[in-house]
Amino acid sequence: MSLHYSFVCSDKKDIIFHQVHVFNKFKNPKGGFDNETIVQDIQGMWSFYEAAQLRVHGEDILEEAHEFAYNKLKSITNQLSPSLADQINQSLLQPLHKAIPRMMARSYMSFYEEDRQSSSKLFAKLDFNMLQKQHEKEIAIAIKWWEKSEFARKFSYARQRMVELYFWPFSMNSEPKYSSFRRMMAKLMQWMSVIDDTFDAYGTIEELELFTQAIQRWDITCIASLPECYKDIFNTIIELFDEIVELLNAMGEESNLVLQYFKQLLITFVEDYMVEAKWCHEGYIPAYDEYKYRAFETSSATHQALTIIFIVLGGFATKEMLHWISNNNNIPLIIQASTVVARLTNDLASRKFEQQRKHAASAVECCMKQYGFSEKEAYEFIKKDINHYWKDNKEYLELIEYIPRQVLDCILNLARISFALPFSLDDRAKDWYHTLLAEVTSDWSTIFSCILWHIWRHKLRHWLVLIIIMLYVPPKRNLRDPQVVNNKAQRELDLSAEVRERAQIKEEEA
Repeated sequence: MSLHYSFVCSDKKDIIFHQVHVFNKFKNPKGGFDNETIVQDIQGMWSFYEAAQLRVHGEDILEEAHEFAYNKLKSITNQLSPSLADQINQSLLQPLHKAIPRMMARSYMSFYEEDRQSSSKLFAKLDFNMLQKQHEKEIAIAIKWWEKSEFARKFSYARQRMVELYFWPFSMNSEPKYSSFRRMMAKLMQWMSVIDDTFDAYGTIEELELFTQAIQRWDITCIASLPECYKDIFNTIIELFDEIVELLNAMGEESNLVLQYFKQLLITFVEDYMVEAKWCHEGYIPAYDEYKYRAFETSSATHQALTIIFIVLGGFATKEMLHWISNNNNIPLIIQASTVVARLTNDLASRKFEQQRKHAASAVECCMKQYGFSEKEAYEFIKKDINHYWKDNKEYLELIEYIPRQVLDCILNLARISFALPFSLDDRAKDWYHTLLAEVTSDWSTIFSCILWHIWRHKLRHWLVLIIIMLYVPPKRNLRDPQVVNNKAQRELDLSAEVRERAQIKEEEA
């Protein structure tokens, strides 16, 4: 089965427009998709399902195609080979369009492990392991910064999440040349996490109001009478600002305009947290629509701030670009959509945890209040709302002629990381940590088979490359061996003993 697409290509872009009407050719005479052509072609139906993820508003035929393909694939996975069933189950849980590219690439390495005739698999592993070393060093630097800053002592009430939070910059862009961005982002994300815990679990309403005033005025004297932790939070963001200035100066970039935009977004970020803190203090549960508006205000400031860091440290900064991303009077639709997707998805995933402490009402409670839904009905309604906002991806295609693809991907990935993390929240994303930091290994028989294949196909041209692979790719180890894999306690993301030790080793190597 073949899905027909038209390609519009130019020197600047490769945009794929899916022609919705071609899906009619797969319908039966009664107007349904349930015909032999589709049902008998598992791979084709899988492609059918993935293509339907790109639907936008008004494409009812793709809605129908998505529902049919999802239900059909789900009903037949127990009849497929284990490898194909695993791939399809992964796709049903997290389609390619909603997945983080680097993490999905790692998943497919495991799926294709049994394919011993695939020589490209070894090169993929080599690429993954080489870049992985850089990511490990970046995590080590972030942890060392956390420990040197004594955050655990200063903010004893706050979650220690350096490894977990690193997934955000990693997911926004994992390419080697954006290392400075990821290192800075890891620190900024931890500062934002401390803000979140301070407003949710520590500060009184009076303290938080004074702290908000200090951020608004950018004046630490406003919090002279507050506990030291508030001053430490304020001083930390000042230090991060100084570090951003140093990076921009080293790049030869103008820093004043960047800091002006960035500062205003952080002020908005804290102000919106103050509003939610008052809701919690007063026990106020807003209507779902009001909640979405306020949640959008809070989260959009976060996404805009993170994207600005990527723009300036990624070398994309222009006055027009900064105005486009920071204009609160006309926030880009792609930012709006990714923000709401991220916030609502996070609310569904973290609701049970948040309810263990006093916390402002989540989207679930607000939805139940406005529409009189049960909890289960509210969950289903919000999931449909999330799918509604995913359909705003059409703006990606419209903007790609004017905005660098890397910037648009960075924004889209903010929604993807929120969509992906909840699937691992039962174990606090331990599996994510393991997938990111555990080496991709190959056994020597696979390497030897690949060598013979290359000799036969390329004669002796690639001997040097193959020798490098043999020296670089470690032999296969038993990933269930407790001596190799961290046990549950060691795999804790929150600065576990192993993470500390590994971070120290990587820092010494660096």
